[in-house]
Amino acid sequence: MESLYNAPSLAEFAKSLEDIERDSWSPLVTLRPGDPTKPPLFLIHTTSGDVLGYINLVRHLDDRPIFGLQAYGLNLENAPHGSIAEMARCYLEVIASRFSDSPIYLGGWCYGGIVATEMAAQLERQGRPAAVLALIETWGQPAPSLTTKAQKVANLVAWGPRGWKAYAACKLGRCGDGASSGRGHLEELDFINRRFGSSQSQEQIVRMKELYRNNTDAADRYVMPQLDTRLDLLMIAEDSSPGQIPDRKYWWRGIAKDIHWHLFDGDHGSILKEPHVQSIASTMVGLMADADSRQPAATMGSNFEQMSS
Repeated sequence: MESLYNAPSLAEFAKSLEDIERDSWSPLVTLRPGDPTKPPLFLIHTTSGDVLGYINLVRHLDDRPIFGLQAYGLNLENAPHGSIAEMARCYLEVIASRFSDSPIYLGGWCYGGIVATEMAAQLERQGRPAAVLALIETWGQPAPSLTTKAQKVANLVAWGPRGWKAYAACKLGRCGDGASSGRGHLEELDFINRRFGSSQSQEQIVRMKELYRNNTDAADRYVMPQLDTRLDLLMIAEDSSPGQIPDRKYWWRGIAKDIHWHLFDGDHGSILKEPHVQSIASTMVGLMADADSRQPAATMGSNFEQMSS
């Protein structure tokens, strides 16, 4: 499995995943084995359902085990989950089946952060809060309320005509970056053809588009619960996403009580690419080292035997 993140290109990495999963598919993918005495990090898939977006990040992280959680529906045999809550519940069950006593370190970029937030909420209800919840460029999704609507209107007015135009174009599917949530964009999803068309069958391309639409719809319906778990938000300092109404707190007010902010250069699409990913990785390494130091000694070596089984 270590060969996955030693692959020199995205295409070869994707081919490695395909080869590994042909015989036995699982949502849990080993991205790097690492030191089995350290708690593992679990990185949650993006809207497309895969974990390819983390390839640069994993290469810069420390030597702990790193796993990816990919979406049901990514392969042809399994139907996708219909809600964020279902995804989170399934992924936690998979983790518990192999790491029942391990501290849980969660990370996610954008959509992955939304799912990771729900996983953290479910862990709280189980009385086993996540030891790390590090979200990269993930905006909050508060429950609809008059306060939230008023804040959105105020922010939109303050944005000005230039922002209004970019926002409207993005919602109509003309963002130009393959990341719009506009319905026209979801009908076409041409960026999937450009990204995987030469390496995947037409049947697989159709399935990937269906999964992308399914996951987008699940996120649109999702409302984040309140969290007591410490939340580390790794965000770009100057938001440039035309698909989001700007907000000084990235819409996390009223959701998480213990937020720690980490701001970076770049934009949403480049934050996990060189050179920006190095700063993201350095921050995450520090967060996980701090969490390691807070763990009881008994959990830092004796409870990871499941990894080699």
